Amino acid sequence: VVLVSARGHYSVEKIARILGIGNHNVIKIPVDTENRIDIDRMRQVCAQIREQNERSDEKTKIIAIIGIAGTTETGNIDDLVELRRIADENDTFFHVDAAWGGALLIVDKYRHLFRGIDQADSVTFDAHKLMYSPLSMGMILFRNETALNYIKHTSNYIIRPDSVDQGRFTVEGSRPFSCLKPWVTFKIFGKEGFRILFDHAFDITETLRDIVTRHPDFEPMNVPDIFIFNYRYVPRKIQARLDALMLEIGDESDPYRLIKLLKKLRRINDALNDLTIELHRAVRQEDNSFVSRTMIESTRYSPQKIVVLRAVTINPLTTPEILKEIVDEQSALGARIYQSEFVDILEKL
Repeated sequence: VVLVSARGHYSVEKIARILGIGNHNVIKIPVDTENRIDIDRMRQVCAQIREQNERSDEKTKIIAIIGIAGTTETGNIDDLVELRRIADENDTFFHVDAAWGGALLIVDKYRHLFRGIDQADSVTFDAHKLMYSPLSMGMILFRNETALNYIKHTSNYIIRPDSVDQGRFTVEGSRPFSCLKPWVTFKIFGKEGFRILFDHAFDITETLRDIVTRHPDFEPMNVPDIFIFNYRYVPRKIQARLDALMLEIGDESDPYRLIKLLKKLRRINDALNDLTIELHRAVRQEDNSFVSRTMIESTRYSPQKIVVLRAVTINPLTTPEILKEIVDEQSALGARIYQSEFVDILEKL
């Protein structure tokens, strides 16, 4: 089995299918409210596997534990130090998926965010993300250079045993000179150029979060470590109702009354999920800005899955003024959709 957080990238399951172990052998560990892997739950799962192995003739092998250094949906970084410790306790391989956030390591002032990544057995990162290189350029680094020998392949007419062709170690055989892209990018920007880019990205991420938090008709849905912010449109009247309902749920001691309140909360969020989907479609139709959308279960409404808008704030040309224009447009679109399609539904709940 492979252990990874619920925020793990879909490629983890894809490679499990390629390896032949299947999706069912990828164990998704829940995340905490900050979208980081739940360390206590990870330890519990590992303990359960060890206990089952002691009782059964059929053994389960943990072939890898994966930490995430920049979750694709929410921009958060797992506790890599603890994950390394757990991997050692279970005598297994420790991989870090830094595809999204790994390029931040180029700039010394941000290295503290990735404490423990230097202890990984392997690390992936994508140059076509925070290195601002063209698609596609995914890379993997190994602590032990001989680790690649497990997948080494040769041929009599090419990639012979003494060849230096990197195709000996990849799923691809013949391939283009893709590594030229990040090399050129790095030569052009250098460490100082990337510092400027990343400083700006952190600034506008915080600016967007501040604009959304202050806006009466939006609800922030995550606290990112790096440049991915989640939020949704919620009319102020509905927000007030949600806040009051959450307080009631927190104070309620009668289980029957609690179930009734939770059902009401679920119905309101179901309607807001539909509203967010319609708003996302409207934003795409207007084509003045771009946000994607996703669904997460780690908000204050957990375990209910909430549809959120997902903003990636790394464009070096984005200004606070542009961000305000984007939020204002989304607010106007949200109000129009709410009034035309959802006002009766939500105000009756």
